[in-house]
Amino acid sequence: MPIFCFSRFLVVTWFASVAHTQCTGSTTISTSAEATALGNACETFDGRVVIDGDDTTEITLGGLSTVTGDLTCTYADDLTTLTADNLVTVGGRLSVQNNDLLSTLSFPALRNIDYLDLWHLPNLTEFSLTSELLNVTDVSIRDTALSSLNLNLSTVTRLEVEDNHVLDKISLQINSSRYASVTMNGPALRLSLPNLEIVYNLTVSNCQELEMPVLAWVNQSVGFIANGFEQLSIPSLIAVGGQLMLWNNTALSDLNLPVLTNLSGDVIIHGNGMLQNLDMPRLLEVEGDLLLNGSFTSISMPNLVDVEGDVFVTSNSSLDCSSLDPYDVSDVFKGQYRCTANQAATPSSSQAPSGGGSSLSGSAIGGIVAGVVGGLIIISAAVFFWLRSHRKNQRALAKQPEYMPSEPVTKSGFGAGPSELDAPTDKAMYKAIHAAELSAQGSVARTSELDGSHTTAVPSTAELGDERRAANLAELDASLRQGTQGARWLGN
Repeated sequence: MPIFCFSRFLVVTWFASVAHTQCTGSTTISTSAEATALGNACETFDGRVVIDGDDTTEITLGGLSTVTGDLTCTYADDLTTLTADNLVTVGGRLSVQNNDLLSTLSFPALRNIDYLDLWHLPNLTEFSLTSELLNVTDVSIRDTALSSLNLNLSTVTRLEVEDNHVLDKISLQINSSRYASVTMNGPALRLSLPNLEIVYNLTVSNCQELEMPVLAWVNQSVGFIANGFEQLSIPSLIAVGGQLMLWNNTALSDLNLPVLTNLSGDVIIHGNGMLQNLDMPRLLEVEGDLLLNGSFTSISMPNLVDVEGDVFVTSNSSLDCSSLDPYDVSDVFKGQYRCTANQAATPSSSQAPSGGGSSLSGSAIGGIVAGVVGGLIIISAAVFFWLRSHRKNQRALAKQPEYMPSEPVTKSGFGAGPSELDAPTDKAMYKAIHAAELSAQGSVARTSELDGSHTTAVPSTAELGDERRAANLAELDASLRQGTQGARWLGN
């Protein structure tokens, strides 16, 4: 009888705890029992769920399927495992931060989420998110112990994967994003973006291999900063609506941009010591500056018709600067132009004739005088036209501008995006340039800001059928090749 009464008491107590579990408002979970009770009582929780407990090692949310507000787990000092096997929807922010011992995070059924934040989880080695994520606004994964990351999501507004120092493999299925930054992860990182077609801003640093086979359009700016890859190939990239920067990719020897046609901002290629041959076979127009500094031995842009800004080229190798002079003479270079290279001038010189031999006749002397006079006339004409065509360069040299770009600026804050120093020595060094910070030039088809106030909409892949998207890409390519400065962009 006493045992029966005690068992009856436990059952009544359990049902009472479930009955008193509220499924609306805001609730805080501090123990495993509270997590179990919430999962048993609420399939849908209309409000906010906070996980916060110092003495709990494992939290399982059981039958919980939907949280209409935020689901947060912060400063749970002893927590090692957090699972929510049936959780499908988080209407607000899923935020897991500052849990030093957390090693396993599992949301296998999660599909609908607004924001995902995984920050400062130094022991997190397992992150299970197997379903396709829909309607994601923001994904930020920073300072974890993950070695691989595979996210199945088609679109995301803002993507940040940063400071995960053992992360060596990232595969993201996104086809469009406003801002994407993959920086300061493992030194052997392989980054695969096989479906990315459209991005507003993109920054990549500390990457050993990069795959972007179908990227066709960067709406604002793109920066590749201090990477370790030997080859950078973006075979489908047609246009960049802002700035293109390649900075201190010291192993880069092969740059492949075979169909890049239009750049609406600056081109800054600096400190890529192994890159000797710069070939942009279909580049037509640069609306900003063209700033090249490295070890170039050849620069080829055979279809270039217009550079609106200044052109400054410096090479510590044997680049023949005269190969660029015709662009300046024909006024392709609209601004200041300067080219210097590490090569000794070797003008030809003629030896004077020996003192022996017969004297010249009067007719021979007359012929020589006539030839000298004619030669002086030709030389004078050549000097006149040379001075005329190089007048703007003389003004540029007189001003002595600071013509090569300064290194990317470091910022301590993160609100406007990461920034960058010169060499990847530690965490305080060079957070990669926020590509939006690169964009300082006017543009025919540039969006104004990341806040959505762009003047030309760029629809996602889901909004464009495959046939229409292919037609738009073909139309853009054709119009750019005709020199229309990208007047028509995707989706217009």
